[in-house]
Order: sequence, then C-alpha cells, then structure tokens
Amino acid sequence: MQADKIIVEHVYKTFNVYLDKANTIKEKLLFFKRNKKQKREVLKDVNLKIKQGEVVALIGVNGSRKIYIA
Repeated sequence: MQADKIIVEHVYKTFNVYLDKANTIKEKLLFFKRNKKQKREVLKDVNLKIKQGEVVALIGVNGSRKIYIA
C-alpha cells in the first residue's frame, strides 16, 4: 500500500463579485460609495488525498483560475 503524498483537508475559497463596478473615472468619482458586492463561495470543505504515482488533472473553462488551486 502506498502512502499519501499530498493531503488537502478542509479547503475553502471565496471571492467578492462587485455588482456595480464603475466603468469610467467620472463614475468612480461620482459613485465611490456604491460598492455593492456579493460574496461567492467556489470551494467549500474540499478534501483530497493523492498517493505516490497517481495522476491528477484540474479541469475547467479558460479563466476559471485553476492555477490558484495547483
């Protein structure tokens, strides 16, 4: 039996999505207090064990920030 080489336990990842993002400098100056945001939970209590010799791939659409997990 091979031992676990990589162990990941209880991983969480959240980020903020700004709903009313200003597009111009004028909008930023006029509406600087309008920072409505929504908290998005993208990983919730992820556990992973990888044994020596196993191959793992992260699959997702382009731009989905898979590199931050690797």
